[in-house]
Amino acid sequence: SRERIRAELGKLLVAPRALEALLFMGQTGVLDFILPECCERNFTAFMDMIRDDEARGLDADWLLRLAVLCGPHEGLKEAFRLSRAEAGRLAALRRSRLDEMEDWRLFFYEHGAQAARDAIRLAHARGQMDDMAFAVYLDTAEGWERPDFPLRGKDLVAAGIAPGPRVGHILKETRKRWIVDGFEPKSREALLETALRLAEES
Repeated sequence: SRERIRAELGKLLVAPRALEALLFMGQTGVLDFILPECCERNFTAFMDMIRDDEARGLDADWLLRLAVLCGPHEGLKEAFRLSRAEAGRLAALRRSRLDEMEDWRLFFYEHGAQAARDAIRLAHARGQMDDMAFAVYLDTAEGWERPDFPLRGKDLVAAGIAPGPRVGHILKETRKRWIVDGFEPKSREALLETALRLAEES
């Protein structure tokens, strides 16, 4: 059954000498019966993730190793009967845009710390992030907590902005500036002033 294959593959992916086992299974044709067609079989990236885990003292994560081996394809959900939470992690990886890392605050706020950690580990193993960025972003993700944006659409309406799509647009731009500015200012009143200035400019 797919459930049994998923359970055994999960153990294999985090076991010692996992790469050797996978390569041998590939040579003998066993992987053809286990991995779906969507799987890229990126053994180099798989090896690099193992090295990252060992170098950084990270827990081996079978789902991340499956994603680095195959790519975070949607087809993995059905192939291995993934849980909703597991499928959600892969979906977050597909949505993650590495160019958002130009400002880590935007990336972390948008995706959350867990998704950010997953994306960082996957990107580095697949050669899409350099060593320095990997170390900095991973260290940041370990202790990061998502701050609450205190301004709401009703605050803008109460301040005189007519209800409608424009409220959402102004709120979104205000939040983006707040994130890029290091989650400052913290008070709702100061953020409302920023929002009203944006309303005047738009």
